[in-house]
Amino acid sequence: MESVTIQGGAPPRPLSQELLSDIAFYAQELGAPLEVLAERFRGTEEFVPFAEDLEADPSYVVHGLLEDGNMWIRFTDRPEDDLLKRLETELSIQIDVQWGAPLNGPSLVAISETMFRAVVDFPGVVQVGSGLSSDQSGDVIQIRYRLAPDTTVDVELLQQQALRAGAAASPSGAIPVAVDFAEDPELDAQLQWEETY
Repeated sequence: MESVTIQGGAPPRPLSQELLSDIAFYAQELGAPLEVLAERFRGTEEFVPFAEDLEADPSYVVHGLLEDGNMWIRFTDRPEDDLLKRLETELSIQIDVQWGAPLNGPSLVAISETMFRAVVDFPGVVQVGSGLSSDQSGDVIQIRYRLAPDTTVDVELLQQQALRAGAAASPSGAIPVAVDFAEDPELDAQLQWEETY
C-alpha cells in the first residue's frame, strides 16, 4: 500500500463541550490525564465528517484514528490532487492518506456480511458475531461463533463454506483480506452484526 502524509494547515478548532465531556469520562475511567486524551482527540470533530462525506467515493475504504491522535484514511486508488489539497487546507491535523487497498469499503462489508450469513446457516452454530476490523496496517474480516451444547461441528468445512460464500460475493471472485475465525463459547446471546473500525 502506498501513502502520503498530509499536514493540515487550517487553524485548530476548539473541542466541543460534548466531546470534552466524553473525554473527561473516558479519562476518569482510564485514570489518564484529561489533557493528554483531549490532545489525542483534537481534530476528530473536523476529520470524521470530512471522511464520512467521502464514503460516496467509489475508491473509499475506511478511516480511523491512531493512538497518537493522528488520522488515517484508505482508498483503493490514489486520491485526486484536489482531495489532497482539501485535506491540507480544510483540516488542522496530520492525516496519513493510503491507497492500494484491494476493494472499497462497501465491497468488503458485503463479503463480510455474506460470510456471516454462511456461518449463521451452518448446522450446529447458534450464535455469530462478525465484522470488518480495520487499522492503519490493513483490514481483517473477523468471525466469532458459538456452537450448540454437545454439538460436533466440522470446523474446517464451516470455514471452507464461509470462505467460498465470501469469494462468491467479491467483485474479484476472491477474498483479498485476512479472515480470522474463532469459536467463542462466551459469545453473547443474540445473533449480531458488528462493524469495527
